[in-house]
Amino acid sequence: MASAIKPIECGICLEEYNQTRRPRTLHCAHNFCGPCLQKSIVQGGLKCSICRKSHAAATIEDIPINSDLEKIVQMWSLMAVNTVRTDVSSNDEDDFNNGKCSRHKNSLLYFQCKTHGIYVCRECTVIEHSPSKCKIVEIKQEVNKTKEDTLKKAQKIIVDLGKSTTKLESIIVMKKESITNKKGKIEDLLKEIDEDCRVRDQAQDILENKSITRTLQDSIERLQSATTHKTIKPRM
Repeated sequence: MASAIKPIECGICLEEYNQTRRPRTLHCAHNFCGPCLQKSIVQGGLKCSICRKSHAAATIEDIPINSDLEKIVQMWSLMAVNTVRTDVSSNDEDDFNNGKCSRHKNSLLYFQCKTHGIYVCRECTVIEHSPSKCKIVEIKQEVNKTKEDTLKKAQKIIVDLGKSTTKLESIIVMKKESITNKKGKIEDLLKEIDEDCRVRDQAQDILENKSITRTLQDSIERLQSATTHKTIKPRM
């Protein structure tokens, strides 16, 4: 059975979102990476592969980037990197405590030479890898710094997501209020239209009644005129 799609990967190519595969959101609220959507546009039929709803888009720029999802992807990546680094640092720490320097057999490896990219002992930092010639860092200090940097980045992403969520909630409230106002205006307009129709019907009835009254009046006048002519005797 196929594994479930992760929220940080495209539902079409199943690749994780990144700078070249930025997540974009269709009107149906489903997300896919830019290259996959671009391919669908070029083929002439942009359709959501999840709900199968069709979408109109002339270019990929017509489909907005989901910046909130990008922040989640960044946090996910930071968590993954931090986990790997923690595991590696734990294993390295064992090596530092138990491993011996290849040049100084009785010395343990406690430092890293950034200049040459190797682990060194205290004696190495005196001659071959002295701080005057190389950039030397203590392993535990480097690991702690990495953890702190990762935590700061994750916290910033959480704050940004919180701001985005608050902004989105505010937009939703505004949209609901706008819909309510428009609904009220539509209802008022419908009432006004009903009233206009009622007045029009009444006016039509009045006009019809006037027309009938006038017709009857004309008939009465013609009848009276005909009666008058019949009753008048000619003079001798």
